[in-house]
Amino acid sequence: MEVIGGGSVLEYGPEEEGPHKIGTQELWQESVVLLWWDSENGVGGMHRIGHEPNTRNGPQVSLWNYIFSPEGIFKRDEIIPLRPADRPINGFNCGDDSCVFEFTNHAIWRIKDEGVNAELHVHDFHTPVDIYPKKGALAEDVAPNHMEVGSRVSGTLTLQGKHYTINGLAFRDHGWGLRNWSTFVSHRWVAGVTTSGTMFLAQT
Repeated sequence: MEVIGGGSVLEYGPEEEGPHKIGTQELWQESVVLLWWDSENGVGGMHRIGHEPNTRNGPQVSLWNYIFSPEGIFKRDEIIPLRPADRPINGFNCGDDSCVFEFTNHAIWRIKDEGVNAELHVHDFHTPVDIYPKKGALAEDVAPNHMEVGSRVSGTLTLQGKHYTINGLAFRDHGWGLRNWSTFVSHRWVAGVTTSGTMFLAQT
């Protein structure tokens, strides 16, 4: 894939969607993220499953799970023990089965928690790409391997008894390698997708 103005970006195939070999660093992590919004229904969410297998307190999952709707907000943000079964060949589990990522021929997120039940199918507009620099502190300490892709999202959501048929836009990513959070003095991250399939990402 060529970049407007010159240069190129690294493209990833479906073989990279599952778990990677765990590194030796204490701060090694692997995470999958989904951002999505359905304008017609006025609902959306942000979901992250982050595996941190080498922490001093033992293998753990950093779960960020949020859904926004006219009926209210679902929020769950916590650390859960990481089990061997949470890293199947084609996906990632959050440690207690309440949030699961699976990749078949497309990405699927399943959420089943207090007051919320969702199955979201994510179909990509383009090949996942790595747009992060490959030299410097950002590459070495934050995002040595990172794919992002703009997508469509469909499926079903039930929140606080209200049922939705989802049809919206999504942005997803998958990163693995050393993640030194202490390098973040501040963090502003804005990602989006247009109806044409154009993806944008801004980070400071």
